[in-house]
Amino acid sequence: MGRCSNQLSHPTWANMECLRITLSCPPSKLLTYGSGLNCLLNNRNVSSWPVMLLVDIKVLQSALAAIRHARWFEENASQSTVKVLIRLLKDLRIRFPGFEPLTPWILDLLGHYAVMNNPTRQPLALNVAYRRCLQILAAGLFLPGSMGITDPCESGNFRVHTVMTLEQQDMVCYTAQTLVRILSHGGFRKILGQEGDASYLASEISTWDGVIVTPSEKAYEKPPEKKEGEEEEENTEEPPQGEEEESMETQE
Repeated sequence: MGRCSNQLSHPTWANMECLRITLSCPPSKLLTYGSGLNCLLNNRNVSSWPVMLLVDIKVLQSALAAIRHARWFEENASQSTVKVLIRLLKDLRIRFPGFEPLTPWILDLLGHYAVMNNPTRQPLALNVAYRRCLQILAAGLFLPGSMGITDPCESGNFRVHTVMTLEQQDMVCYTAQTLVRILSHGGFRKILGQEGDASYLASEISTWDGVIVTPSEKAYEKPPEKKEGEEEEENTEEPPQGEEEESMETQE
């Protein structure tokens, strides 16, 4: 164990107090200012560091989650059909605003679920899996109270769609419902982006081979925000009817 104590010489750190660093092993290289030195810090020393020099715990947790996601994808989603389907879903998310709440991790799990989660446990064809993705989204896979998709990289039964708000979950559902109807009437080229911009299809009426497709409307209405005065009025409880009758009898 070695200890070193030195005044920080950087101009922006001149007003900071001296830090003491405990090395768990002798450093292999000790270079001049401007070079990096890798060392292990024990908990006692870390607690004495200024907060501005430490990485936020949320950033660390997010990075660790990304590593777990990459390892899971490498082990479980090596099928070429899954990879191509995920690319198509990410492209769909870019072109249709209703799918923006879907995170890349949700799309990875959705693509794997659509291809591999079937009675035969054999990968489905790409066109079948693509249609199935839209169908299960339209059926409410990511709505409150639904089964959803359990995150394989988190402990417990954590469902990935719970990171979205109720309004976003509803938006994903009714956007998928509209695209499923368009896909059923031969509008696959438009949905795939082969015939220009198609973002308007989720919000405007369109006609396909004489069939009129009306976009689905949102089912969730965000409750209005209550003011402080209204909340106080609701919290004031009225006396029960029995107490009112007793007070009237005593007055008589």
